[in-house]
Amino acid sequence: MGAKRFFVVRDGFAVFHSYFGAPAAVSLAEVLIAAGLENILVFGEAGSISPEVGVGDVVVPVFAVREEGTSFHYLPPGIEVGPSETFLRRVEEFLRGEGIPFKEGGVWTTDAPFRETMGKVLKYSRAGVLAVEMECSALFALSIYRRVSAAAILTITDTLWEGVQLSYKFMWFDVVIASSLFPCIPLGFSSGLGAFGATPGTPHLECLDMYFL
Repeated sequence: MGAKRFFVVRDGFAVFHSYFGAPAAVSLAEVLIAAGLENILVFGEAGSISPEVGVGDVVVPVFAVREEGTSFHYLPPGIEVGPSETFLRRVEEFLRGEGIPFKEGGVWTTDAPFRETMGKVLKYSRAGVLAVEMECSALFALSIYRRVSAAAILTITDTLWEGVQLSYKFMWFDVVIASSLFPCIPLGFSSGLGAFGATPGTPHLECLDMYFL
C-alpha cells in the first residue's frame, strides 16, 4: 500500500510514486485521503484505441469504462464514473493556459492487458473511448465514494487500433496524483519503452510507475 517514493513540493502539494494497477493505486489513495487528501490529479500514459489520438497526444478523460475489479467495491455495477466536473474544468483551463493541446473522451480501464482484444478495441472506440489504461475508473469511483475531487491527464504512448500494425510494449508509466493546490507546476516524467512485434488482437502490457500528489 505504500509509495515507492514521494516528494513534498510545497505546502499542501506532494507527489507520490505508487505501484501500477487499480488495487495499488486505490489503496495508496485511500491512505492519503484518510490523511487529508482532497484533490487527485493523475498524470499517466495510455494506449490509443482510436485513430483520433496518436502517440504523443494528450487525453483528458471525461468518463471511464469499468473493466477492473476495484471500482465495484465502491459503486454498484451500472454506475458510470468520471472526473469531478469542477476539477476537470480547472485542469482543462490550466492546459489551455499553458498552450497544451488535448482531446476529451473516454478511457477503458482494465486489469487484463493481455485481453485487450481487437473486438473490445472496436467496441469501445465506437462508443467514444479514446484510450486504454489500468487505474482511472477505480480512482474515479473512489473519489465519488469518498467525496474528493479527481481528474486525469494521459499521454498516448502506443496504439492498438492499427490492425496488422498493432504492437505491444513493455512500458513504464509515470502517473501523478495531485492534492490540494491547483494549478500546479507541471512535473516531468520519464518512460522507457521496449517494443515487440505483435499480431492483431495482441494487447500492450502496461507496467506502471505511478505518482500521487
